[in-house]
Amino acid sequence: MINNAEVFTRKMQQKRILICAHRGSFGGGIIENTLPAFNNALNLGADIIEMDVSRTKDGELFIFHDTEEKRMLNLDRNFTTYNSEEIEKLYYINRYGFYTKQRVEKLEDVLKALKNKALINLDRCYREESLFFEVINMIDRLNMLDQIIIKAPPTKIFCGWLKSISKPLMFIPIITNVEQVKYCEANNIDMIGLELVFNDLRSPLLDDKLITEWKNKGYALWANSLVIDDKYPLAAGLDDYVSINDGEEAGWKKLIDYGFTIIQTDWVYLLKKYRDKLL
Repeated sequence: MINNAEVFTRKMQQKRILICAHRGSFGGGIIENTLPAFNNALNLGADIIEMDVSRTKDGELFIFHDTEEKRMLNLDRNFTTYNSEEIEKLYYINRYGFYTKQRVEKLEDVLKALKNKALINLDRCYREESLFFEVINMIDRLNMLDQIIIKAPPTKIFCGWLKSISKPLMFIPIITNVEQVKYCEANNIDMIGLELVFNDLRSPLLDDKLITEWKNKGYALWANSLVIDDKYPLAAGLDDYVSINDGEEAGWKKLIDYGFTIIQTDWVYLLKKYRDKLL
């Protein structure tokens, strides 16, 4: 385990199951991927805050999930085609279709506000080499390497970027098949865990022997119970919807029984309430 993972390790030992808030916790006038959503998630009991990173045409880093432009900002082009001055003039639209007072926030401002408050998963910063290294340099400059978790598909190119970094980084590869884990291990990629993405309960990723082997190696196992698109399940239907409508034992409990130790959810309080009852 790398030195900068000490905070992560302590939380894991203390709580056994960590809860990650997908884009914070939001609704009504609180917009996803904003500081109010992240603070709300912490108030509800999240252990990890997940947020998305995008970069403008002129190189400014913001918290935003590109491809969500029309729904959230009424924009017709990708976020990356706008300059920061254009983005800073915009206001978010809430879930009811009305404009709010909230704006898109800069990555650095959000990180400074959350310093020493929570583990943070920065997503979507792996798509370009320059973007990735700019993000890493920022979190190093802010002395936040012990808070930041980076997830990414373990491609040959991305693993090469990881190998070139001299500073310790908390990395969790996004795994869709067993060979990806073998590839990371064969190339000596430091990993604090594995995010397993599966759409069938017969997936080889859920093999008991493999799960035991990975846990014995010290890997935290990350599952996504959130529901983004019903056509593309991230955990074979063991999700938030089932857990809320059919009972926690139909969803979250089964993920825990499989051996998952991190669950990403859109319903932080309900999962925390259930976890606390179990543990």
